[in-house]
Amino acid sequence: MTNDATLGSEYVNIYNDTGKLAAEKVPVEGLDPSRNSAIVKILYEMKRTIVIDLDKIQRSLRTGEIGGEYCKLPHYAIPDIAILDKAEHIRERVEGFIRVSNHDDTRVELFDKGKRLLIQLPKSIMEVSADYTAPALVGGSATAQAIVDEFEVDPLKAQACSTAIFGRYPSTIDFKGGAITSALGVPLRLEHLGYGWRTISSNVIVSIANKNAMKSAALSGCFEMSYLVNAGNLVGRYRRLYLLGFAYECLNAENLVYDTVRVLGKKGTTGRVICEIIERALERGVVKVKEKLPSGFTIYEPADLDLWNAYAASGMLAASMVNCGAARCAHSVSSVMVNYNEMLLNESGLPDVEFGRAMGTGLLLDFLTHALYGGGEVGLMNANHPNLKTTKLFAMPCVCAATALDAGTLTYPPEKSSGIFSQIFKEVPEFKNPFESIAEAALKSNLRRK
Repeated sequence: MTNDATLGSEYVNIYNDTGKLAAEKVPVEGLDPSRNSAIVKILYEMKRTIVIDLDKIQRSLRTGEIGGEYCKLPHYAIPDIAILDKAEHIRERVEGFIRVSNHDDTRVELFDKGKRLLIQLPKSIMEVSADYTAPALVGGSATAQAIVDEFEVDPLKAQACSTAIFGRYPSTIDFKGGAITSALGVPLRLEHLGYGWRTISSNVIVSIANKNAMKSAALSGCFEMSYLVNAGNLVGRYRRLYLLGFAYECLNAENLVYDTVRVLGKKGTTGRVICEIIERALERGVVKVKEKLPSGFTIYEPADLDLWNAYAASGMLAASMVNCGAARCAHSVSSVMVNYNEMLLNESGLPDVEFGRAMGTGLLLDFLTHALYGGGEVGLMNANHPNLKTTKLFAMPCVCAATALDAGTLTYPPEKSSGIFSQIFKEVPEFKNPFESIAEAALKSNLRRK
């Protein structure tokens, strides 16, 4: 049984990261990535973007250490090559190779004082691409050809230019030791079909959001929802579950996340967040009392299961922000996910987030980041990892929000591993103001359907 009839008449009020109303009566159906032009824009910009490290290419070619550590081939070295000095010339050549027409949306720019080259493929190339590897392959090939042409590299050493860019690929399934950075992981590393949008790490998302916790959660939710579309999970019975979860947890519907953090941010605990969420759910008729035991213990049940799950997920994000924000440390997010769901289930009788999946995800994340890996970095995690793949949508926004609130305890913080992405997308409205952009697009989507 589907909930299309219910969804067609369901609306929410979206509030932004400062608790201000972004849009009223936003249709829940309009938050589907396939119907929301703002999310489509976010996905398009992410998919067509790569960064090439010109400084690393220069060092590799000068020393002959191409393909990463232990790959030293001195006979391929070009000791006097000055790529950074000719960075602008290389940029112009690359743009000439990539641009399809004079007025297309190709973007080739230098960043970091000419040390890095941003490449965004035009729409005409992306439309004929079978997957999202075209930017790396086309951009990398164009850069290699530009270097060979600019410095008139002889044919025997030209392959070294390619290896300096692509690393050990295709001997490895990724660009190990190369100079290409992409927000998306290589398809051969996908845990399952349709997982492409889950390969974006927490650090990349937090960098794009400029370390804003709620914007990080919103952008993370966009990628998770797009995965759900790709994987066929946003159809049928679960469609309303995930659309409402996205609206409430990631887009702060009815100001639930922001207001909970505002009330409990100073002296709150995970338990108090649970109480706050249940109280609000009771007030709004989302849950009701099922039974009161002789001991005085009250058992609740959801009046609307999908909506209750959205409330519970919002509470999990709020609890993560309250705890990780107080500690100024991202590492406790896995423990928050476990304890929040366990206490919610045992203290109220209500279903926990996604009916056990979020708790299971938290347990594995806790084990792999604090035991087996000896303190693994949550900032480096993505939803394609065995840690986070179990629950759909609900865990990754918590991890991203926690990473954004970290104040320096991570060995590989966002600004160190992925800082370039904050510069690339800083002027794109959909990344700067995801709440307003997505809500506005959802309203327009509803008007088009009418």
